Amino acid sequence: MKIFIGVLAFASFASSSLDYPRLQIVDRNMYSEGKKNITIAYLLQGFSSQEAALTSEVGKWLIKVQKQAETELTKKLGVPLILETTGIKVPGDELSHLLSTWISSGQMHADTVVDYLKTFFRKSFNPDIICLVTKATLYDSRHQKHLGYSKYTNLCNGLVPMLLHYKYKIKDAGALLSTLIESSISPNKRSRWSKMTKEEKELYLDGCNIRYKERNNPDSGEYHAVPIYKDDLYKDGEVAYY
Repeated sequence: MKIFIGVLAFASFASSSLDYPRLQIVDRNMYSEGKKNITIAYLLQGFSSQEAALTSEVGKWLIKVQKQAETELTKKLGVPLILETTGIKVPGDELSHLLSTWISSGQMHADTVVDYLKTFFRKSFNPDIICLVTKATLYDSRHQKHLGYSKYTNLCNGLVPMLLHYKYKIKDAGALLSTLIESSISPNKRSRWSKMTKEEKELYLDGCNIRYKERNNPDSGEYHAVPIYKDDLYKDGEVAYY
């Protein structure tokens, strides 16, 4: 497990005074040998800003859960993997308010929330996964309860939002997180994963771990923590480039 903490700007977090440079896109997995990285940021719902740290109780829990998930996912997929944390944060006022409207009697409607997260971060440079950690009980459209939830199957080809209930046994939570990530793989790939060669698996995972660095300093080993809103970076229709 790798943890990368830098300038993390969820929507409503980025200060307008920050002068972000335009970014260069780097396909880090494509140029790495051995282990493949999957990036993940945590959004803490129902927690204080002081708890949004890897040294807090919830932060320490997440580190252990993520490590367990990383171990299990490596076994399941047959490819050495690193789950890389790009940040841990509480939501800004806008998102926090919306999330609170979708919680009733301590229960959160999972379908509604993951769909909105997908839309909310559409204007961002994102990690592979944004995981909302909540104390609320999760339930779906059939009123079935869940300890974790995800429905999108575009891992390594765009953002996958998912939900994780806090807190329960680390081993169980790690197993669930690994299952959520595995189920986010494209269905046509997942259905024949066991028959794919190691090279084919690595080629698919090369779509993960897209990172962003300063265009005017391409040799730097520093990457911006994500997600970052594109509107905070680009003006007049400019876009990031390879």
